[in-house]
Amino acid sequence: MLCVVLLTAGCEKAYEEDVKTKDGKANVHLRVSNLNMLPFDDVTVTKAFQPISQLSTRLTFAIFADGTKVKTIHQDASQNDFGSVSLSLDPGSYDVAIIAYTANKNLSIPSLDKITFPDNHVSDTFYCYGELVVNNETVEEEVELDRAVAMFRLKTTDEIPYDVSQMKFYYTGGSSTFDATTGYGCVNSRQTELITVTDDMVGKPGTFEVYTFPRSDSNKLTMTVTAIDNVGGTYMEKKFENVGIECNMITEYQGSFFNSSQWDDVFNIVADPQWQGTQTHSY
Repeated sequence: MLCVVLLTAGCEKAYEEDVKTKDGKANVHLRVSNLNMLPFDDVTVTKAFQPISQLSTRLTFAIFADGTKVKTIHQDASQNDFGSVSLSLDPGSYDVAIIAYTANKNLSIPSLDKITFPDNHVSDTFYCYGELVVNNETVEEEVELDRAVAMFRLKTTDEIPYDVSQMKFYYTGGSSTFDATTGYGCVNSRQTELITVTDDMVGKPGTFEVYTFPRSDSNKLTMTVTAIDNVGGTYMEKKFENVGIECNMITEYQGSFFNSSQWDDVFNIVADPQWQGTQTHSY
C-alpha cells in the first residue's frame, strides 16, 4: 500500500507520452521518497534507504487502466523535479509502475509485464507496482522503491595486465526484460556486458559488476568472463557454472583470474550492508 503525504512539485516538465486522459479530472501527485535496500548483516534493521538521485539517472512512471496505457512519464536526474510528477486522471482504478534505473535513453514499457531497457543493458534497478484509486479529490502519494535485480560481482586477487582493454560478461539464466506485476524477469535472456578497462584500473586487482532480473523459474546463472586484449583477442577466459542468484543479493566470485595456475576452493558467505547480502565464492 502507498502512504499518503503532502509533497511539492518541481519546476521542470518531464517528458510525457501516450496521454489519454480527458479534461476536468482529478489532480494526482506522485513522489518517490527513497530507494529501499534491505541489509543482510544486521537482523535488527528492516530497511536501509538512499535518495533516488544517488543510485539512478532515470525514472519512468507508467499508468495503465484495464491493460491500456494511459500515461507514461520519463524523467532524468538533471531535472529539478526528478522523482515527482503531477498529472490529471479520470476517477477510477489504475495500475501504476515506477521504475528507477541508469541508462542513456528511456526504457520501453508497452505493458506492465514486459519492460525492456536500452540496448538490453540492466543496471541497478528499483521499482514499485500497485493500484492507484482516483476519486474527485486531489491524490497525493509518496512511494518507496525496492531493488529488482541480482548482482554478479567478479573480484580479481591478481592485477589487471596492461594489455587487457575490456572485460566481457556473457551469461544465461537471468533476464534483461522485467515484469513489474510479479517483480521477476520474464524472458530467458542471453545477456552480454562489456566493461572497459581504463588506464587507472590496470596494474591493480579489479572489481567488475553486472546485473540481471532473476526469473521465477531460474535461480542459477551460467557466466562466461573473457578478458579481451588491446587487439580484440582473448587474453583469458573463465566459465562459472551454477552461479546462484537472488533478488537484492550479490553473488561475488573472488580469485586469481589472469593467472590460471592459482586456484582456491574455499567457499565463504559475507555480508554487504547495501544489499540483502553477498554470496562469495573463491575460484
